[in-house]
Amino acid sequence: EYLPCKKSTLLDKIGIESSNLSRLLRALFELNLIYQDAEQIFPTEKGQLLQSNNELSLATAAIHWATEHYLTWLKLVDSLKQNLPMYAQKNGGALFDWLDQNDNILQRYQSAMNTYAKHDYRDIANKIDLEKNQVVIDAGGGQGTLLNYILQKYNHLEGILLERPAVIKQFEKTNQKNIRFTPVAFDLLDRKST
Repeated sequence: EYLPCKKSTLLDKIGIESSNLSRLLRALFELNLIYQDAEQIFPTEKGQLLQSNNELSLATAAIHWATEHYLTWLKLVDSLKQNLPMYAQKNGGALFDWLDQNDNILQRYQSAMNTYAKHDYRDIANKIDLEKNQVVIDAGGGQGTLLNYILQKYNHLEGILLERPAVIKQFEKTNQKNIRFTPVAFDLLDRKST
């Protein structure tokens, strides 16, 4: 977040000892996340993906996957030996149930998924022909990034976003302007919904 800047500025901003900052900078350099000139430290192109002010930032994804999900992966062998879903045991429910119980975690997860969609789906509308269609449904489409890309290319289409009720509720709080699709609360994994 603080780059580019001088090492002394970085010391002041993050508040760690100089020797520890040097260790951290060496690690970030080895990971090709930063580079230095005589005056300043800069993020590399890859490092810029971890800055939250980057449109394609993967910072929330890195934070999200480094927390509860990482800890769950540590239990993989136990899960396989016991034939039990460790995620549900550790977090009190299946992934989506657990996400829906905490607005902050759900927001972080959806932000990560949205960034992945920006990386993965930017050109998808150019690879499919929807000229003869009238409606397109994005089932489980998170914040509607893929749907937006399609609707930008195909102005005649009506878009419908199907997502879990908690995701739609959060979406509607933050995305009321300039949407060209109808968000519909629908849990694809709930057998009672079908």
